[in-house]
Amino acid sequence: MNATKWVKSFFILFSLSVFFFILSIILIDPLKVLHKPYFFKDRFNSNMRLQNAGIIKNYEFDSIILGTSMLENTSAVEASNLLGGNFANISMSASDYYERNIVLSYALKNKEIKKVIYSLDSNYYNLEKKYINYPLETYIYLYDENIFNDVKVYFNNSYFKYITTLFKKSSKKTLEYPTAWFDDKSNSIRFGGLDDWLKAENSNKIKDVFSSVVSTSEKIKKNEKIVQNDTEDLKQKIKYYIDDTIIKNVIKYPNTEFIMFFPPYSRLNYALWAQCDISKYEIHKEIIRYMTEKSNQYKNLKIYGFENDDFLDDIANYKDLTHYHQSINSLMLSNFKNNIGLLTNENIESYINISETKALNYNVGYIADRMSEYLKNKK
Repeated sequence: MNATKWVKSFFILFSLSVFFFILSIILIDPLKVLHKPYFFKDRFNSNMRLQNAGIIKNYEFDSIILGTSMLENTSAVEASNLLGGNFANISMSASDYYERNIVLSYALKNKEIKKVIYSLDSNYYNLEKKYINYPLETYIYLYDENIFNDVKVYFNNSYFKYITTLFKKSSKKTLEYPTAWFDDKSNSIRFGGLDDWLKAENSNKIKDVFSSVVSTSEKIKKNEKIVQNDTEDLKQKIKYYIDDTIIKNVIKYPNTEFIMFFPPYSRLNYALWAQCDISKYEIHKEIIRYMTEKSNQYKNLKIYGFENDDFLDDIANYKDLTHYHQSINSLMLSNFKNNIGLLTNENIESYINISETKALNYNVGYIADRMSEYLKNKK
């Protein structure tokens, strides 16, 4: 008798679980992959690799901002006002070109996309087509031709987490910049100058940055250069990678305007490359030339660069070597509108020469010495 009650209880609980699971998908669909939900329409998951499939299928826009943390603070509203169109920011933190190609190809195929703003981050060195924190197998099926396998995203241990995050205030977002990080105090506190970097006492990331700068500065003082034997081969591999993950869509969608830019990392970052990591800097310059050449071939592609601008010299504009203040995102949108910083066959060599001169003349030692003192005091 007890066994019969247990079996009945099990089936009742199982049936209720299935019922509430199906009901939650019908009413909420936490990742919005199957339909636009009836509730929590303004709640978005911070993992945009999972979230973007649902956004593309179920939300209205005709232009996209698709980058890494370099574009997460860019306002889709401001982009729409300045450049026209109805933008959505679907940037994915730390995404490489291969990952973004999955999302970009899906968006272009399923929507009439007028404009794409895209960051040409230096992670084109990542040719392995994987990012350890976001395994491809956990989300790639959301972007294939089979709509029936999309429900797989909910058959995992994280489903309850997807539901509970909907009730958090932090998950209430718009598509203006759903993963913006500029208002996070741990980030914003580090803007304003080197002294503000030094205030981030508990930040292992900052300590790692300091250690890297100090180490490279020592090499520069000793006139040591980092030169890879396979630099020329790597240049060709990266070009093929870019062709496969970016240029294919530029060619395939001639009516879509692609606005691409090399992120304005700090001058300190470029100085470390130019004065020590010679191979990395040579590859960087080669890819700038290559993308500029491609923009000459395809009229729907524009390439922008900002390394000849003075704002890169001011550490106050950065929270680390690469991440710039939100005001820079606004500045770049304004420049896109007015074609300021547009790279062409006519100005590319002048642009590179000015940028390289600035990087070679930058005083790495002064900053490295202050960082070295900080590290010694924190031991």
